[in-house]
Amino acid sequence: MTAAHSSVIILGMHRSGTSALTGSLEKAGLQLGSVIEQAADNAKGNRESRAIMLLHDDILQRNGGSWDRPPSHPNWSPVHHAFRDAIIETHKDHALWGFKDPRTVLMAGPWRAALPAATLVGIFRHPFAVAQSLFNRSAMPYEKSLALWSHYNRHLLWHQTELGPIPFLEFSNDGSHFTAQVEKLIKTLGLSTEGLEFFDKSLKQSEHPNLEKIENARTALQIYEKLQEAIH
Repeated sequence: MTAAHSSVIILGMHRSGTSALTGSLEKAGLQLGSVIEQAADNAKGNRESRAIMLLHDDILQRNGGSWDRPPSHPNWSPVHHAFRDAIIETHKDHALWGFKDPRTVLMAGPWRAALPAATLVGIFRHPFAVAQSLFNRSAMPYEKSLALWSHYNRHLLWHQTELGPIPFLEFSNDGSHFTAQVEKLIKTLGLSTEGLEFFDKSLKQSEHPNLEKIENARTALQIYEKLQEAIH
């Protein structure tokens, strides 16, 4: 089994449970390589590869944007493609490997081109909860975070509708529900259920504010409903 035929790409907006999901899959046997295991705003680390983060940040920057100012259609240069291929090569001996970086949602095409047999997994969280989390972390205005949430999750829905059904999980206030979703995914991927031990409910904010009157809230809620309908 080669790396090109045994990979998992996790897609999801910032502060949407991607770290909890990726850590759970890693605990269950998914190989991530070298990742960030501890951060100021995430006690267990975001489980992201610094190399992939560097690649994505450079692509966004060279297209005049950033993670919170995403360009419409970020273009990859030949150097970016070569860097991607070098990252993939580092996992050639892994039976099953994967990665997550929220920026991937915006530029998954070139990854899918290099890993056509990859399993894509999407995860989302209520837009108000994400908005509160971004406010707590960096004082991002609710209006901006809700618009950003909508931008990322429109891309996430596109992967579901254009590429065929992919597993979707919701990082909700119900920790047991999230754990059940992860368990189902772990079994689908043929991993060990030991991954369920990674998720710590105490690390997740349990409530989110009512932001219905905030600009961009209505659009975000409409997209949220579509995401929930896409769970299968």
